[in-house]
Amino acid sequence: MVTRRPLRLLQLVSTLNVGGAEQIVLNLAERVNARQFETHVCSLSRIGKLSLQPAFEKLGVPLLALDSQHFYSLKTLRTVEKYIRTQKIDLIHTHLTDADIVGRVLGRYLKIPVLSTMHNMPHNYARQRVDRYWLERLTARYWATHLVAVSPNIREMYVSEWHIPPRKISAINNSVQMESFLAVGEGVLAEREFPGPVITNVARFNPQKAQHILLAAAALVIEKVPTAHFLMVGKGHLEKPLRQQAQDLGIADNVIFTGVRHDIPHVLAQSDIFALSSLWEGVP
Repeated sequence: MVTRRPLRLLQLVSTLNVGGAEQIVLNLAERVNARQFETHVCSLSRIGKLSLQPAFEKLGVPLLALDSQHFYSLKTLRTVEKYIRTQKIDLIHTHLTDADIVGRVLGRYLKIPVLSTMHNMPHNYARQRVDRYWLERLTARYWATHLVAVSPNIREMYVSEWHIPPRKISAINNSVQMESFLAVGEGVLAEREFPGPVITNVARFNPQKAQHILLAAAALVIEKVPTAHFLMVGKGHLEKPLRQQAQDLGIADNVIFTGVRHDIPHVLAQSDIFALSSLWEGVP
């Protein structure tokens, strides 16, 4: 009897920075049936200090990290193509714009099926450079084998706005590993790093997450509750202007920028309120 080898799956992602899409890639690598799939991971961007690389290495997943300056450069395409051929990859699963486009182009060229997860609503892509937007949109419609939307509502948006054929896109709700959260006792910890009440935001510092609106609201809260503290958990290119905004509002002593934290259940256990200030999300 011939035993069929597991399908070799390449999880192709634009970055391995700490973020929602990247965390999903990690969750898939952790939970996929190893008897059916052999997982490989490729990041198109150079891996920095604050990345999920250690978590992937702990899993023993083969990991290729590129330092691609332009996601559609021939060098990037050839490097990923070589890896696909060498490792005899059977299926490509892409996440985020750069990886979506590279994966679909190579899938078309190498005649390998490509699955793409659409992590956000369509107008999120429309905010990118026009060439990136149209490459994402056209390759999604014509070159992806199948698409996965992270919620039924997001699926309907792609069908109506991008004219994706309904048969070509499925809705699979994102999952969250609950074990670490359920291990935390009920209520707010009596001993915590910061005095309360504590209002916490966990997100990248970028325009979508709109922390500037949260800080404006924080000033109103702190005026009435001087002991309130706001935890800003994450990193991003807007951190400097957000810090300056807190200074200008006179609330810098009450706003704590923690950087990236890998113990979010512990952080939330010290919090009285979680605040999501995003202007839009695939799954809020």
